[in-house]
Amino acid sequence: KLVPYLRELWARRSYIWHVSVNELRSRQVTNVLGNLWHLLNPALTIGVYFVIFGLLLKITRGTDNFLLFLTTGLFVFQFTQKSTIDGSKAIITNGGLIRGVRFPRAILPITSTVTELLASLSTFGLMFVILIIGGESPRWSWILFPLVVAFQLSFNLGAAFVAARMATHFRDTTQILPFFFRLLLYG
Repeated sequence: KLVPYLRELWARRSYIWHVSVNELRSRQVTNVLGNLWHLLNPALTIGVYFVIFGLLLKITRGTDNFLLFLTTGLFVFQFTQKSTIDGSKAIITNGGLIRGVRFPRAILPITSTVTELLASLSTFGLMFVILIIGGESPRWSWILFPLVVAFQLSFNLGAAFVAARMATHFRDTTQILPFFFRLLLYG
């Protein structure tokens, strides 16, 4: 049964892509700055964390360049956090669609994870800009970054599947996950 299910998912890959792209476009459509927020939000987040932890509290964890350490860690972490939390809500928020149309339910967490991947691409681009501005010179190992993102995407898909399954049985999962990730971040 797994192989036909996977074939059905593969047959709907264009649908997954279409929904993901449109979801990303519609996120900031009502804001004055529109899709510029996809870059401003992570940049402002890094700024806030750098001021609080780097300048005010002086918690640099012994790293040579705390801004770069913070930028890479936070951007990668947020990709996983958003993918998992949105994946947990995917099946619950589309209950009417599930009851009305027959399709593989895995499409919903996959779509939310692909949407977060697309949203993170500009963030990852900003990360490299911050790395270069912060004094890092480009290295050959940076070529492996797409491979690292592919591994993280696989992990995020698994986390979204688990979270979606948990949320269908225990709806409070969607409320608990943000606190869980906050504990992970500060830990």
